[in-house]
Amino acid sequence: PYSTNDVEFTVAGEVEKVGEQALNFAKISATPNAVAANVAVSHRAINNASFDLLGFISYKLTKGLAIFRALHAYSHIDFQNDLKSPFAGADVVEIALDENVGKNIAIEIAKMYDLGFEGVPYVTMSKVTETTLAYTKAIPGTAGDRTVVQDGKCVGYPMTISGHINGHLNAGGQYEREAGVHYIGIGHYRYLAFEQHGEVRLTVDSQSAAVSARNSTVVTLNMELSLTELSKLVNGGDNNNPHKPQAFKLLKVVAPASSSEI
Repeated sequence: PYSTNDVEFTVAGEVEKVGEQALNFAKISATPNAVAANVAVSHRAINNASFDLLGFISYKLTKGLAIFRALHAYSHIDFQNDLKSPFAGADVVEIALDENVGKNIAIEIAKMYDLGFEGVPYVTMSKVTETTLAYTKAIPGTAGDRTVVQDGKCVGYPMTISGHINGHLNAGGQYEREAGVHYIGIGHYRYLAFEQHGEVRLTVDSQSAAVSARNSTVVTLNMELSLTELSKLVNGGDNNNPHKPQAFKLLKVVAPASSSEI
């Protein structure tokens, strides 16, 4: 159950009866998806390795899972599964990389506050965008060295860094980060439930007939994950448009009018 409205207070007389209100609840169902990876390695490689090869594979599985989670949380790909990024259906606003870029980012964040969202949003961008904004003055024409990105924050808001914010599907349906195209994501992540269902199972198979016939060991990591965006039902959201988040916004960084390059 998820509450979709707030309590409203009214001014009443000393003995006037105040009308009753109801809190409306909508049922939002998380949809788990099976997520897995298999890594096969030959017994010869295990015997000849001068380091803990199976331990290294476990490390690679952990890293791969972190990449998978970042890809689904930050990219704006409309995946054909239920682990859809909130940015896939978010509004896209063009923002020029000019001397007012810091003010304009702050304004777009403020617009989300005006919708009624509380808490502190996170700003997500690639390392290239972070570096560019770290050398852009926060307020043009002022003294001092204050920049749009400074001390790990963007216009005073906490940041996360991920190149996946620029990720999309190309004409061939393959994931890529398009060269020269940069995005900035704004997200109130308290409205995004990234959940694990059940146990994470790591199995090592070196004895079954299928792998023994190949003289191999197979390491498998299995789990079920769900990614549920919650803001589509509140603060002006429309339940008839289930992929229209209100607490997430995507800014497309474009060249200023006087320049053709970013």
